[in-house]
Amino acid sequence: MLMIDLQFMAARQPISEIFETLITKNPVSCAWIAGTQDTKISGFLFCFDLWGGTLAALYMVGLPHSSEKCAPHFFRFHIHDGDVHYNPENCPHPAHAGDCPPLLSSNGTAWQMFYTGYFTPTDIIGKTAVIHEHADDFTSQPSGNSGNPIAKGEIREYGAK
Repeated sequence: MLMIDLQFMAARQPISEIFETLITKNPVSCAWIAGTQDTKISGFLFCFDLWGGTLAALYMVGLPHSSEKCAPHFFRFHIHDGDVHYNPENCPHPAHAGDCPPLLSSNGTAWQMFYTGYFTPTDIIGKTAVIHEHADDFTSQPSGNSGNPIAKGEIREYGAK
């Protein structure tokens, strides 16, 4: 079993802050994400306060996949505000505050963690986490030509019912 040496990690900022946040703190906001059609897509988004921004952890299962060796396996993941992308600064794509890294699926399962300084976990409460059917092309306006949403979920305060 791998043990994390916290003294070793403490001497290596900022990595130790990431582990400490994950091990000792509750998320501030979260979302249960479910398929938009009759699919088995489901998962969670957890958002933690870190460095004035957000440490986001996302886990999804049931994503579309193919057994073909060269089948696409990236999906667009981002935050919506109503029917549009979360974009409080009115920036062009892909510089919206709610633009997040692509979601990499392996046989229908994905797990990722990233940091963003473009929003805090409380900024996105009441917004929607969205996964689209295709990868983002990082060029097309306003949303990267990523196709239709295949899963989404309302972001809520952690612990709220």
